[in-house]
Amino acid sequence: MKKPLLLTFLTSVIFLLFLANASAALVSLSKTTFNLQKSITSDNLAITANDDITLVVSYTPDIIYDDNGNTMTFTSDTLNEVVTTADPTRIINLSYIATNFEFELKRYELGNLTIYAQNQSDASINETHILKVQMTSGFCVEGSIGNLDINSVEDTTSDWDWEPLDDINIEVGVENDHDEKKSVRVRIALYDSAGKKIDLGDEDDLIQRVSLEEDESEDVEFDIQVPGDIDSGNYKLYIKAYLSDEEESCIDNWGSNSFYKSVTIEKESREVVMEDKNLMNEMPLEVLCNQEVSLDLPIYNIGENDEEKVKLTFKSNALGINAEKILSDLEENDMKKVSFNFITPENLTVNQTYSADLFIYFDYDEGYYDEYNSYGIDFIPIGNCKVRPEATLTANLITELDEVEAGEQVKINASVKNSGKEKATYTMSVEGLSGWAKLKSITPQILTLDPDEEKSVMITLQLDGDAEEEYIFTLNAESESEVIEQQQISLFVENTGFFSSIGGWLADHWGLLIVIIINVLLLVFVVILVLRFLSNSSASSGSTLY
Repeated sequence: MKKPLLLTFLTSVIFLLFLANASAALVSLSKTTFNLQKSITSDNLAITANDDITLVVSYTPDIIYDDNGNTMTFTSDTLNEVVTTADPTRIINLSYIATNFEFELKRYELGNLTIYAQNQSDASINETHILKVQMTSGFCVEGSIGNLDINSVEDTTSDWDWEPLDDINIEVGVENDHDEKKSVRVRIALYDSAGKKIDLGDEDDLIQRVSLEEDESEDVEFDIQVPGDIDSGNYKLYIKAYLSDEEESCIDNWGSNSFYKSVTIEKESREVVMEDKNLMNEMPLEVLCNQEVSLDLPIYNIGENDEEKVKLTFKSNALGINAEKILSDLEENDMKKVSFNFITPENLTVNQTYSADLFIYFDYDEGYYDEYNSYGIDFIPIGNCKVRPEATLTANLITELDEVEAGEQVKINASVKNSGKEKATYTMSVEGLSGWAKLKSITPQILTLDPDEEKSVMITLQLDGDAEEEYIFTLNAESESEVIEQQQISLFVENTGFFSSIGGWLADHWGLLIVIIINVLLLVFVVILVLRFLSNSSASSGSTLY
């Protein structure tokens, strides 16, 4: 029983030794990729034989041309010899020569270096290694040199997925590994897949400066706006940190030898927008009253389709704006400016914000617009305005009676206060008396008040004799032919019946009553005179007869 077990064990050991011997690499390589730079024009590869081998190294030289026909030529050592473990190492050198060559910011793929190794004692044991040969033209003019590091590159807004006119914030972590304080500059640039540089605006905004002590690191920020005329596709953002003398120290890669950040631009199928950062940052826009205002608004087609027709409306009731414009043939990536002109009203309130609505209608099809975008544009008057007077009204009934009765006079004491900021003249009036009362007087009817000044006004009403219910009338304060404040006053009138009606009639017709009384008195006087005359005549006749 022990012999089969022992035999099985020995067989397994021999098999494992065979596998180990078969899987052992014939050569060891000092690197797996050749990656040259503008400042590193040559590089070496160490090949070490782990057994006696035949070693073959081959490389087909490539010639790269720039747009002007200048060349970059690559060469490499080649081998075809037996290498033994007694002298196992061979050095392969690869280099390039570039005369007046205009480098693009990209990684040049220059083919493969092929290494073939075959065991001297057993031709069936062999292996092939293929090493990529690359030349990286980075953002640093002379390649990465010196003692600066880029520790991180982050898009804090959209994680490298951008749309036209997006506002993007980029943070770059940079470190000073020099043994003294250094003033470091950090720069960014965006290129498309063909190596064309994308205009991101003012170059000064694409460079940040930071002062770093020895071994100090710091994050610097870039705020950029994606161009409105950019196409969908893949882009590369390059970053470099350098000293004022770039040849002294410059770094343009980070992490695992990353030379750029991949950026994806994605556009909507249809999208028309208004974009003016200066306009938006300055809002509310300062204006004067009774001033002509002109707005030149940039309208972008940032969608992937041309727009046959785009309609724009610009409206504000408070500002008296009601305008419409039509844009024809707004092509993809196109921008056209649209002007709106209006005159601000003269009676706006200083330092009060007024809004106007801009609507952009697009995706036109057979008389209809299927999509729109809207924007609010704010204005604030700062002067030259005709001040609108203001007032505050209060009113109280004055009477010694327990009840306000029909046919009586009623007095109301009102208080008028100038609650505006400038001197103003007010004219007082009453409305809503028809059918139940008449206005006897308003004293005074015209008042001129300084700011915060307050005066009393007495309103006298004559109630009709048949008035009987709750009545509501309005006290108005007018200034410059405009009612600027109103106060409603409620009055409940009692009617006591027939005698109250008589009293009310008498109160309403007292002049006629006086005439009647005088006429009655005259008539009585005449009657008395006639009676006396007749009486005297009768007495005289009797005396004569006797």
